[in-house]
Parts: sequence; C-alpha cells; structure tokens
Amino acid sequence: MADTGKRTVSILGSTGSIGVNTVDVIRQLGGRDRFDVVAITGNSNIALLAEQASNAAQGSPSPRREPLQ
Repeated sequence: MADTGKRTVSILGSTGSIGVNTVDVIRQLGGRDRFDVVAITGNSNIALLAEQASNAAQGSPSPRREPLQ
C-alpha cells in the first residue's frame, strides 16, 4: 500500500459534542486532503451524520440501530 501522507481516522460518536468538534478540527486541518476518515458513527441525529459523512468520510455512515438499555 502506498503512503499517501494522510492520517487514517475513525470517528465514533460524531454527532455528539466531542464528535462534532473532531469533525470540525479535521476540516480545519485540511479535511480529505490530509485525512482518510474510514469510519464515522453516530447516535440519533441521522441528518447530521449523513452531512458529516458526505463532507468528511470515504465510506458509509453507521447510525446506532438499537436503543441502549
């Protein structure tokens, strides 16, 4: 595999406060030019998760499927 100089990251909980800030920091630091976001997950804010995945991630977003108990 060729070294592209990019950092590979996964963002778990991207729709929470820390995840939103993480996505913003990645964007500020160069977005897709500097990072390969290979996984992005979120809870119940599906619209935000879809937007984040569209802007930052290479793969498909993964929302939570079952309620936590």
